[in-house]
Amino acid sequence: MKTKKKDDPKEKFITSHEIIHRILWDPRLNPQVFVIGFLDRMSVSGLREKPLLEWDENGEIPWHRIRYVRCGEVVVWDREQRIDLFTGDQLPEAVWNSEPETVNAPVVIFKPVPVYGYRNGKWQVVSEKSEAGNSKKLRISTYNVLTNRFDGEDTTIHKRIPAVIEQLQRCEAEIICLQEVTLELLSKLLEQSWVQKMYVSAIGETFVVEQGLLLLSVFPFSLASHSFSSHKGCLVGSLQLGENSMHIAVVHLTSNRAVDAEKIRTQQISVVRDYLYTLSGATVIAGDFNAREEIVEPLLQKEWKDCWHQLYPDQPGYTFDPAVNPLAASNTLSGYPGRLDRILIRSVTRQWIAEQVELFGNKPVEGTEGQLYPSDHFGICATLAFQKESVQLDNDTLTTLQPTYQSAIVAIPPESLWGPIQAIRKQYDSKVARWMPHITLMYGFIPDEYFGSSTALLAEKLARLRPFEVTLTGYETFTHRNNITAWLKPETETAGQWQELQSALQELFPQCTEQTSRATGFTPHLSVGQFANEQQAQKVLPEWEPVSFLVSQVALISRKGNNPFSVRYRIYLESGQIEQVSDSSLAGFIEQSLPLPASHQKEQQQVVLSIIEQACSDVIGQHTPLYTLGSARLGVQTITSDKDVVCLIPEGISQADFLQNVQIQLEGIYQKARFATDVQIPALRLSIEGQQIDLLCANYRLFPVIPAQITEDRMYDFDSVSWQAVSGCLEADRILEEAQKYVSLEEFRLLVRAVKLWAKKRKIQGNGWGYLGSFSWTVLALWSCKTYQPKKGRRDAETLLMHFFQVVSQHDWRIPIGITEESKNFRIRGKRDQMPIVTVVKPVFNSARNVTTSTFHILKTELSHAYKRIQSNWTDVFAEQAISEDNILILKLACQTEEELELCCGWIEGHIVGLIISLEEVGLFIRPYPGFVKTQITAQTFLGIQFSGQTNKDGFAQKTAEFIHQFESWEFCPERSLMIVESK
Repeated sequence: MKTKKKDDPKEKFITSHEIIHRILWDPRLNPQVFVIGFLDRMSVSGLREKPLLEWDENGEIPWHRIRYVRCGEVVVWDREQRIDLFTGDQLPEAVWNSEPETVNAPVVIFKPVPVYGYRNGKWQVVSEKSEAGNSKKLRISTYNVLTNRFDGEDTTIHKRIPAVIEQLQRCEAEIICLQEVTLELLSKLLEQSWVQKMYVSAIGETFVVEQGLLLLSVFPFSLASHSFSSHKGCLVGSLQLGENSMHIAVVHLTSNRAVDAEKIRTQQISVVRDYLYTLSGATVIAGDFNAREEIVEPLLQKEWKDCWHQLYPDQPGYTFDPAVNPLAASNTLSGYPGRLDRILIRSVTRQWIAEQVELFGNKPVEGTEGQLYPSDHFGICATLAFQKESVQLDNDTLTTLQPTYQSAIVAIPPESLWGPIQAIRKQYDSKVARWMPHITLMYGFIPDEYFGSSTALLAEKLARLRPFEVTLTGYETFTHRNNITAWLKPETETAGQWQELQSALQELFPQCTEQTSRATGFTPHLSVGQFANEQQAQKVLPEWEPVSFLVSQVALISRKGNNPFSVRYRIYLESGQIEQVSDSSLAGFIEQSLPLPASHQKEQQQVVLSIIEQACSDVIGQHTPLYTLGSARLGVQTITSDKDVVCLIPEGISQADFLQNVQIQLEGIYQKARFATDVQIPALRLSIEGQQIDLLCANYRLFPVIPAQITEDRMYDFDSVSWQAVSGCLEADRILEEAQKYVSLEEFRLLVRAVKLWAKKRKIQGNGWGYLGSFSWTVLALWSCKTYQPKKGRRDAETLLMHFFQVVSQHDWRIPIGITEESKNFRIRGKRDQMPIVTVVKPVFNSARNVTTSTFHILKTELSHAYKRIQSNWTDVFAEQAISEDNILILKLACQTEEELELCCGWIEGHIVGLIISLEEVGLFIRPYPGFVKTQITAQTFLGIQFSGQTNKDGFAQKTAEFIHQFESWEFCPERSLMIVESK
């Protein structure tokens, strides 16, 4: 065995911690060829080995028990012998990756560094396991707290430091990522009782002042750091949330004050990204990016999600705003606002999602007359939620996944042959409880959460191979450093059949090289035991009687924690058949894209509703219940949906007065409130604790007698407007009742969510924009279910959605669509009934009467295209519709306050269909893009326009001018609010 002479004992010897981290993230090294030897008192020799990639740094075996690290037969590091081939660049050729560009890549070192906890009245190094239990929530904040080292003495620092600390405490974040921290701020933080319950990345003597980065966590974590330069660096904290790993990188990228700043930032973020890619589990990058979109965009194309953009795609979320914050104004180079601070998450399985995100530190410090903020940046705080769901990955992503020794692809003999094999293994194989009898084809393999994404790829490849006969002929052995492994030789009738099968798998997953990295290449074998030497094995092993079996399938197996391996999938050779297929990928996509409220969110919503219900009862003077309407009653409400409720009130009370009095009752409780009177049914729109509630009311003739249930025979106890409000309860109940006649409620609800997501992605949703509202899409979904007949018993989301697009795209719209006898008798009356989708409850009417000539054409075209696309690939259906940059009409709004802006946007949404129709009358084709792009007090929306030979251009100008005049003449138009219409 090759060794290196011992080092000078006075020389500092590199630790096992540093060696293993070097192997894991040095891009030139192949971590799969390394084996760790560690002390084990239960072993005969006192030592045991395991592959380096199977080592768990947070496991029960402490670092100090690692004795050596080897590659093949070469010991490259030995604690006792003080062997270190890393420092002297004497590593064997086998440790290096084969690609020349990787070998020559510069080495980027993330060094392990200690973490501190407050113990026995002082801060000290702690080494607790990085576990946070089975937490399914994680609240992360990032804040650039503004050092004073660039501008000399900061006379405001004595006010800003307490304000910063107060802001951080108010956030109640479990993970805090700080930039530009000074020793003074660090000292004050470490004195706080709430901070002393956390773990921190540094204390005074270990704090890198020049870089100013600090990571705090209520959970224990391990830590690695990297320096880009003396003034810039990165911290990466890793913690365990039950079975799920989470890694948080804290960054402060180079600002535009530096030469070639953009190039430097790109290099810095690449280093962080590449290191995080080597870690298994979800990853987060939080901090000050010192850039707007140029750095983030490439990441967003690679499975990264920007928490703010994900939840508020139409809001800028500026964290650096010179127009608002005087500190920002004094430090800006460009004068422009920007979202420089971000929280990005990469959860390849999409199990971690952003549930909530908000700015903090965006109010002036008290007593400064609005002139001083805690920092020149605003902070961001995001709540991440974990959810279990099935997600499909593309082939390229699968090949980049880090292999794990918790999964494998194997060939398993028939259970009828296990008897004699297991009899031997129970006596001599230490891993008999962990593994079933098997021939390993690939180990480690990709994590099992990605199995569902890999099965189709594997099936296609294995369908090209034919089953083959195998005979377990007799014993062979592998010789290791301290023992040998005995195994049964699985011989084939034709040479090379095992190699052909393994090579096919290797081609699909080139990163999983454990079975082929040995000098002898791939050797198929079925292990039966471990022995001190070959002589002992020959002495004790019983005589073997050869047995044969057909290898007709491979198994994807995995284990959780210390549990035995279990078969997750079987994939058959020649036929490509897949057994135990995971849930529909479309279902997983819908769950990820339009997640339903979690149980805690529902509980919070019920608390908010109970508060509103009490306010309604106080106004009336007796208890009155709230009735749920719309998507919440249908069971398809998403976490971002408004919840519609209706309250019954006495016949003589004005609805407007009642809602205004409820608003008064809730003052100090709601964050936002807007009374919408310019709509057919008056509503109070409330935002309370992050919940968006639309409160309607209905005058009830028999009040105070409250019905246990609203039924259709109660119609004449309400006026027409009130009945329209409460009939939403009946509509939802009737739809659910009808749906169960044709499909399960689960299938129906998933279809409704899929259709609504498609409409949102294609920008064709919303009654107010001339398209279809949620109710109309729901009726169409139910109508399609009535003729759904799954082929060969196949019932999945894809076929149900395909059927929807087929029948709706091919429908003759001269015939109304409805689901009751009354709706079938609906009579079409003119242009307002171009797309008759009839309501369920009497008196029935067309729910799609806002559809115009232009939007009718757009809807038909989109439905037809969707049906064509879904036949080849369902993912194509959900491609995002971009807003055209040419031939566009832009409606711009500017107001004095956010509340006024919201009011004016509501007016546009209530009148935009009228503008569309008037423009159609002068010969234009209009493509509305629903929604607004908003800043704090400005907004704009877009209408695509197409001119024709019949277009009256003077009429076009006149119609837009009339629309502006109509807005300006509006009774509730706020003073100094401005609307501009531009075309390009």
